Amino acid sequence: SAPLSPELLCPELWSIYQKSVMRYESLLRVGDLSSSLMLREVHRQLESRIRNSLQLPLDSVSNSLRIGSIAGMDFNQIGFTEITKLASDLLSSSEGEVVSKLNEFINNSQQNNADRMPPRILMQLAVLQESAKSPNPNGTRIKFLLEQLDIPGRLLPVESQGLLLFLRDRPQGQMDNSVLSLWIKSRLKAEIAACGLSESGVVTQSPERGAVFYFKEIQAADAVRQLAQDRLLSTDVSTRAQALNDLARAEIMYSKASTSAANAAKWFNLHNRLSAAMPYYTKWVAKLGSPLNPTSDDFAEKLAGHAVAAWDNLHAAVDCKIEAVKLLGTDGNFTSALARFAEHTQKAENEFKEIEQARQKQLYSLSESDIFGQDLLIDDVLLIPGGNIDLRMRVIETRAQEKVSFKGTPVSQNSFWANRPALERAGNTERTGKLAIAIIGSKMFDDQTLIADATLETYDQMLERMKSFKLQLDSGFESVVKAGRQIGIRFGRFEKAAEDLVSLVPAAKPQETLSLLVRADHIGRTAGFTNFVAESKLEAGILLRRCWVNNFLVQQASRSWSEHLDNRKPAPLPYYKRAMGFALSDAGKGPAPVGLADGLEQASRNGDLNLQVMTISEVGKRVPRTGPFQ
Repeated sequence: SAPLSPELLCPELWSIYQKSVMRYESLLRVGDLSSSLMLREVHRQLESRIRNSLQLPLDSVSNSLRIGSIAGMDFNQIGFTEITKLASDLLSSSEGEVVSKLNEFINNSQQNNADRMPPRILMQLAVLQESAKSPNPNGTRIKFLLEQLDIPGRLLPVESQGLLLFLRDRPQGQMDNSVLSLWIKSRLKAEIAACGLSESGVVTQSPERGAVFYFKEIQAADAVRQLAQDRLLSTDVSTRAQALNDLARAEIMYSKASTSAANAAKWFNLHNRLSAAMPYYTKWVAKLGSPLNPTSDDFAEKLAGHAVAAWDNLHAAVDCKIEAVKLLGTDGNFTSALARFAEHTQKAENEFKEIEQARQKQLYSLSESDIFGQDLLIDDVLLIPGGNIDLRMRVIETRAQEKVSFKGTPVSQNSFWANRPALERAGNTERTGKLAIAIIGSKMFDDQTLIADATLETYDQMLERMKSFKLQLDSGFESVVKAGRQIGIRFGRFEKAAEDLVSLVPAAKPQETLSLLVRADHIGRTAGFTNFVAESKLEAGILLRRCWVNNFLVQQASRSWSEHLDNRKPAPLPYYKRAMGFALSDAGKGPAPVGLADGLEQASRNGDLNLQVMTISEVGKRVPRTGPFQ
């Protein structure tokens, strides 16, 4: 299925949608059908906005067999396993069978859905993958299949274009076909690494972020591979042998870059996922410490500690992320910042798992036993969306039943209230306050630039105020009001603060755009905790994704230039210029990426490589030619 996740790419919109769904669910549980029906229309509108936000149509999507993963296209809409089986069959069948089977596939695969990979591009990928596995692939058959799978009006992916040129230009009768599988394998690995995917090529969420960070490593591997492929065109056996060694070296370099890029994307995804889930789990922990939840004080105190620690690490990770993207924009060394980002994210996940497991246990207990305050506990535990749907439905069904199969030991409501002094209730209030400011974080809580014209207490002052709740005769009522006002001011201001940061993006330098949007996205996610208004606005998370993609596309345009592939047939523009044009046109839409101006200037040149346009001599060496050239 498509790798897109709305909680990662449009978090504010997704949060509003989740809250509306839970509201719809609660209305159904209390039997308010009329109100629940009104929410269904809201859901439809939100679902439409989410789909539109996730779609990222790119003119450059066919520049490579793998760029569809960047656009979020579905690689499995008709079953890639079935396509792979057919590709294997097409490579081994007789000529007569191949033509009929291929025509049937092409006739049945006419579609133009923006969110799906064209089947013919998927088939090209399958043909190349299956050919790379063969010790002796049939170059003539591969050439025929790729030419037939070319989509009119689209650019042939660089893997297919490069291979067809190699098949055309390689020394005839002097090269073992086993070399062909190595050529294909290295070319596939090149695009896997360039798109930030893991070495296996499995589609992941927003892999462009990792690719952007490790572009230099990919460029270095490209240089080794390109020279090796040039040398394979030599008629000299020893030169071709050296080329094969270099291809093997390039594969190792690509594998290393793939691993680094995919790991970076993994940590980005995990951080976003935790940031989306933690507000709901934090609210559940706060409810555990309420006076209406029996014998939960120690349990809630322990989980509150995990929640505060998780938030502290998530906020620290954001600081590291901003540091890393700033260094990326200025060509600095971001390795340490990314490592610390991963470390804080891992710590946050460890803390989150403790809370997640505790909530899971309560779900199971509520579905199996009758507990005092059960209705209230069920309402609280269902505050967290998603998760195990079957278990969630069991809990809802338990609430609807008058009796359940197993009876737990009931708790006396009277004795519970009798043993619930005001001091303990003040402790619950203190805990809830700490959780509320943990969501904001000390750095953002004390950031005076986010809130103007307000009398603000600092993060440390707020913690001290909460400690004093227990010392006051009214259980801290006055302090609770003041603390609530301080927290409310922050949450009320953050949504506007995120919008203000987004408004700075059009005039910002390309080197500053990513860091601005990362910060705006973080503030917007925090504001989304209290936001239920389904406003139609372009949120920071959506713009941030586009900015990452635009930076990736500029790098891809640079790779098209260095690859410098020509056409197989006469055309007004050479292949590499058309590929650059598509990538740079896409990169110019939305937040400006680093290097766009340089890329446009490079694309305007008349084809002159920095090292001069070369031909390959008989011994595999590049020999300068005189121009002009396209």
